[in-house]
Amino acid sequence: MYKRIIKISIVLLCFLILIYGGIVQEQKLRENNPVTGNSENDSDISADGTEAVVEVEEAPFVFEYNPDMRVVIRNSNFAGIYHDNVLITSESDCELLSPEGEVLGEYKKGKTLDFEEFGMIEGEALVLKQTGEGRFSIDSLTRAQGVPFYRGNLEIYKEKEGYVIVNEVPMEEYLLSVVPSEMPSTYPKHALAAQAICARSYAYSYLANPGYEKYNAHMDDSTSYQVYNNIDERESTSEAVVSTAGVVLLENDRPVPVYFFSTSCGYTSNENVWRTKHLEDEVFKPVTVAEAVESSTVQASILKADAMMDEAVFEEFITGVDENSLEADEKWYRWSYTGTMDADVLLEELRTIYNSRPEIVLSKYKDKYISMRPGKFNSVLNMEIVSRLPGGVADELLIETDGGTFLVKTEYYIRMLLSDENSYVICHDGSKVKASALLPSAYICLDNIKDEDGNVTRIDIKGGGFGHGVGMSQNGARQAALLGWSWEEILTFFYGNLELKKVSP
Repeated sequence: MYKRIIKISIVLLCFLILIYGGIVQEQKLRENNPVTGNSENDSDISADGTEAVVEVEEAPFVFEYNPDMRVVIRNSNFAGIYHDNVLITSESDCELLSPEGEVLGEYKKGKTLDFEEFGMIEGEALVLKQTGEGRFSIDSLTRAQGVPFYRGNLEIYKEKEGYVIVNEVPMEEYLLSVVPSEMPSTYPKHALAAQAICARSYAYSYLANPGYEKYNAHMDDSTSYQVYNNIDERESTSEAVVSTAGVVLLENDRPVPVYFFSTSCGYTSNENVWRTKHLEDEVFKPVTVAEAVESSTVQASILKADAMMDEAVFEEFITGVDENSLEADEKWYRWSYTGTMDADVLLEELRTIYNSRPEIVLSKYKDKYISMRPGKFNSVLNMEIVSRLPGGVADELLIETDGGTFLVKTEYYIRMLLSDENSYVICHDGSKVKASALLPSAYICLDNIKDEDGNVTRIDIKGGGFGHGVGMSQNGARQAALLGWSWEEILTFFYGNLELKKVSP
C-alpha cells in the first residue's frame, strides 16, 4: 500500500507542475506583468471595500522567429530535476564558460567532462558551448533512445540536492527532438506536420510564462510540459518541423498551450477537465470526432458533444462501436477493465489527494458537500459517475461508504482512484495491458461488483480513448491524414476557434 501511495504522490507532483505552468503562472503574469498578462479585466478593491474593475488593454504579443528555448533536463526516468552527477561529451570542440561569458576551459571533441571534478559549490553555474558543428551527449543520463544527444548549449547548476541541467536551444532545433518524442515517426506526414505546429504553439506559450523561473527556463522535458529528446531525431519528423517552420496556432493573436492527447473515444472535451479555468476562459471547444467521416450507425441525436453529458446517452455510446468512426481501428478506441476496490487503499488515496488539492475531494456534511479531510471508513457501498463534461468525460465521482459520502472532481483524479495498478485493461484489439497509475481515460461508465454483504469489492468499467481528451487526438490526426486530409484541415477540425499564423524571420 505504501508503494502505491508513493506512486500517487509522484503522479500528483507531476500534475501540480502542469497546473503551476497554467494557473500560478497566469496569476503571476496578471499581478506582475500587465503587459503580457492575459486578463482583459483586472480587479481591485476601492477604499469603501467594494470591488472596482479596472480596464487593462492588452499589448499585442511580439513574436520572434526561432527564439531560444530553455529546457530543464530531468534525470533518468524523468523522476526529478536533480542529477547526482553529470558526465558530458561533445561531438565537436567546446568551451567551458562562466555565466558572464569568461572562458574557463577549452576541450577537444570526444573529451568527456565529469562535473564532479570541477569542484562546483552550491549556487555556482557553468556553461558548455560548442565551438563547431555538433551536439553534446549527456552520458550520465538514460532515455528511451539510450544516451541522449542535445543541440545548443548546456548550463549546469550546482544545488544542495544535486546538479540541474538546462539546455538552451533554438526553437526550431528544439522541435526536432520534440515531435518524434510525442508522435511516432512512422505516422503520415500531414499528421506529423500538425503535431509539429501543436508543439511549436505550446512552446511559444511558455516564452513569457517560464515554468522554472529560478533557472530562467521555460519548460522541462517531461510530460509535465511536452516530451523532449526521449526519442532521437528522425528524418520524417524533422521534415515536418522544417516544412511548417514558424507556423503557430493563436487565440486573438496570442499563443496558447495547445493540448493534444493519444486517442479519442469519438469526442473531445474542453480544459475544464482540469478545473483550472473559468468557463468564460475556455480556449478548446469540444469536438465530435464522429463527424469527421460519414457515419450511418451513430444516431444524429447523440452526435453533439453536449448530448454526451447525459448518463444514459453516453453509456449507450461508449458500450457500442461505430465501425465508421474515424478511430474505430485504433487500439484504445474502446477498452474494458475490471479492477479491485480496497477500502483502506481508497481512504489513503483520498487523503493524499485532499492534502494536495483540498477543493477536489469533498465530504458530505448534512445536505452539502464541503472541503474536509475524509473520515475513516471500512467498506465502500457504492461508486458512480454523477457529472460529465461535454464529450462525456467523467467530471465527478460519488463514493458512498460506511463512514461517509465523498465527491471527487476532475478526470485526472477519477482515473487515479479507479485504477488498482494490478489488473489488466482489455483493449479494442483484444490485447491486454496492465493498469498503470491512471486509467487510460475518464470517458467511462462503471458498474459496482459487490460481495454478499453489499460491499463493493470490484468495479467493472467500459471506456474509450486514451488521455485527457482535450485538443487534438493524435491517432485521430493519423487516421485523418490517411484519408487524405492536409495538416491545415486536421488543425482546423480539432482547433476550429484558433487561427493559423506564420511567424517570419
